[in-house]
Amino acid sequence: MNQRAATILTDLLQPGLTGIPVNADRQKVHIQQHQEYQSFFIDEYYRVQYPNDNRWDYVVHNNTQNRYVFIEVHPATTTGVTEVCRKYNWLRDMITVRISELNWYNNIRTLEYYWLWTDNNKLNKNAPQYKSLKTHHDYRNIKLRKDVSI
Repeated sequence: MNQRAATILTDLLQPGLTGIPVNADRQKVHIQQHQEYQSFFIDEYYRVQYPNDNRWDYVVHNNTQNRYVFIEVHPATTTGVTEVCRKYNWLRDMITVRISELNWYNNIRTLEYYWLWTDNNKLNKNAPQYKSLKTHHDYRNIKLRKDVSI
């Protein structure tokens, strides 16, 4: 494990869902009582360092269940598929790069990835982009949902 990444990540994680500052986004994440949570606003943290990159939004830890859930809140449209896939690629790259704070997640095999749509799901299930999201080996781990229970 990258000790530097672990130390920095510990400082970045906020209690509960306070690492998700956008109220509309936070309302899409449902937590259970009597569980310990932490969250981190990935996009904001890396905004200055990678201003032109497509950055993923959040990660939420359910420390009680040892769950690590990465969340992207984004419109569910045909063009949104390409954007979310770019964000996912960026996130996976950051997790594997040793100098990244996100490298702490590199050896965890049970990471979860959710694309939570804003407004309504306007993605046509017959569109090639949707089919690619569901079948491509790089992207089929991304779960498209209205909200998530952690």
